[in-house]
Amino acid sequence: MPTFITVREQLQARLFNLIETRQRDDLDSQLRQWVDDLVAWRGGSDTQTDMAIYRSRRLDWLLRFDKSLDDDQRTHLIEELEQWASRLQGMAG
Repeated sequence: MPTFITVREQLQARLFNLIETRQRDDLDSQLRQWVDDLVAWRGGSDTQTDMAIYRSRRLDWLLRFDKSLDDDQRTHLIEELEQWASRLQGMAG
């Protein structure tokens, strides 16, 4: 099964387990950990190697992409990303 599907299924199973056992005293900490794992797209230990390879390839691509931008393009991209970050912070706040 492809790694991303495996990670999704692991995260989904953990969420369903949290919902089923929501009366637990440590639900807040478990839910925070689940959200952290969701945002980082962390599955179980069986997907760590594949995800590390993916992150390494993604970083390589991003570095090559960055080198291909001129200063004006880079400035524009940074401004766009800052706007997105601001919107997301507003939604979270």
